Amino acid sequence: MSGDARQKIYAYLKHYIETHGYAPTVREVGAYLGLSYGSALYHLRWMERHGQIRRKRGITRGITLLSEKPVERTKPPARRRAKSPRR
Repeated sequence: MSGDARQKIYAYLKHYIETHGYAPTVREVGAYLGLSYGSALYHLRWMERHGQIRRKRGITRGITLLSEKPVERTKPPARRRAKSPRR
């Protein structure tokens, strides 16, 4: 659910900010998706680390959207094992 949750959170943040003119609280984000405070905070921190949002510490409604489109985590390319020489 993590990728889906982050897409839903991003859409919710965008809609909420456009509608109200300010960001929702972490608890409001969690309540919207049926997540606990800790789970909502985990996703928001992930989104912040990956450049989707910025959070202002100490500000209750301090979430700012940075990227227009949510960035999905991609898997690194698979490592290929070197073939051992045949004897």
